[in-house]
Amino acid sequence: MVSGNVNEFCDKVRFNKFGGAAEMVESGVYSIVDDARGCDVKDVNEFADLMEANLDAILEVIPSIAPMTNLLHVFMNSIDAVRSKDIGLDESRKEVSATLKGYLDRQSKSLAKIGLIGNQMIKNGDKIATYSTSGSVMGIIKTAVQSGKTFEAVVTEARPANEGIRTMKEIAELGVPVTFGIDAILGYLLPGCSMFLVGADVITSTGEVLVKVGTYYGALVARENNIPFYVAADTSKFDPMTLDGFPLKIRDKGPDTVYEGDAPEGVEVLNPSFELIPTRLVTGYITELGLIHPGSADSVMRGSNLSDTLVGKFNKWVNKPTKM
Repeated sequence: MVSGNVNEFCDKVRFNKFGGAAEMVESGVYSIVDDARGCDVKDVNEFADLMEANLDAILEVIPSIAPMTNLLHVFMNSIDAVRSKDIGLDESRKEVSATLKGYLDRQSKSLAKIGLIGNQMIKNGDKIATYSTSGSVMGIIKTAVQSGKTFEAVVTEARPANEGIRTMKEIAELGVPVTFGIDAILGYLLPGCSMFLVGADVITSTGEVLVKVGTYYGALVARENNIPFYVAADTSKFDPMTLDGFPLKIRDKGPDTVYEGDAPEGVEVLNPSFELIPTRLVTGYITELGLIHPGSADSVMRGSNLSDTLVGKFNKWVNKPTKM
């Protein structure tokens, strides 16, 4: 049986209620930790079984979002650890909670470092274009504002879920002048920008980046106009599963936000959440380790402590649709 807090988290994932992967990870960690501390179980084995049921429930609803899948590796390793150790129930609760909060703390520190590094790349008078919503991008912009830099921003709506409207409001609240328009005029808005800066959901071992659908168009416009295209992403966005050839899993959100009612006979309505941008369009990755060339992405992933148990689960996961 899955715990209530994790059930609520899974519902938020299904309905895309998060403003970026970092926010999703934070919510996921706290839902698991709350359940680990408060679940009604009689012994360590029952506790471990409940935690694994929580993990399986999360796995059912997430597409390829590397910080979440990397979190699940950490989670599964902690579950296997409490099963193998001769410790009591209270100690097991503490170990799982501390392990997950440690992952969250490392991510928080990474985002702060990315803000500092990205700030160094912004000059007074720059015009920064972005797309959709990203905690890493907002961290860079906030750090630049706090450092006293003056610059402008360009944002579009980021359909079909319109996360770009949230980004536009957050940047405007910082006192940064924003030019806002529909996605279809990226070719009009980007020329003259100093850089095109976005977040990421997954970075593969070959340097490709999985991003919110619509970003690919912006990357092409940036290349056509000699605008650097940077991806702000902490190293939890690098997916070591891709080293072993695991494919990415892209969710289709269904036709509702594209076309109301039943489509005419013979018409298929597609509405993917993400798309994969090839390595050749990416100028560099802004990470907590510094600015990384896309051709070096695989070096970030080697030595990752993957859970053998979870790898087995992933073999089934990649071929199953995510639950909506």
